[in-house]
Amino acid sequence: MNWRNKLFTFTVICVVGYITVVSGNYRRPTKVTTRCCENVSKALIPYAITGYKRQNPLKPCVDAVIFYTDKGQICSDPEARWVEKKIRELTTLDQDLKI
Repeated sequence: MNWRNKLFTFTVICVVGYITVVSGNYRRPTKVTTRCCENVSKALIPYAITGYKRQNPLKPCVDAVIFYTDKGQICSDPEARWVEKKIRELTTLDQDLKI
């Protein structure tokens, strides 16, 4: 085998190796950051509440109602007595605005 055949074989091996390494990168898992409530409060919120969303308990997240306020998001316990009342109030207000 002459030096040209050896060089060609070496080049093909390098190109195949490069393609294997580069194409394998897209399948690697990426870091997923989780921004959720990991604990909740039963305390009344002293700020004006502008909206809410319900969070499902998928670890590390816990069952929560996330209230939106001017001061940011607050994680509340959905079992707290005042939370259900506030959700009904916000839902009624939202329905009244749509009419």
